[in-house]
Amino acid sequence: MADKTMPIFVPSEKPVKVTKWKVKQGAFVSQGQILFLYNDSSGNSGDLKKYKALRAGTISSIKVKEGDIAEPG
Repeated sequence: MADKTMPIFVPSEKPVKVTKWKVKQGAFVSQGQILFLYNDSSGNSGDLKKYKALRAGTISSIKVKEGDIAEPG
């Protein structure tokens, strides 16, 4: 069976700030596992949200660093 890649998209219509990665490159993750914490670009750190894996798989690469702003899409 061929390996399928599933990119992660910003879960918002506005830019978000990735505050903390909970996984590392090369890690195997289960469906529903928290991948990273984020908040909206207003910087209101009291409203941290969790982004969870939609399916099980291996993290092949991480392209957004902690503290970076990720654009939608």
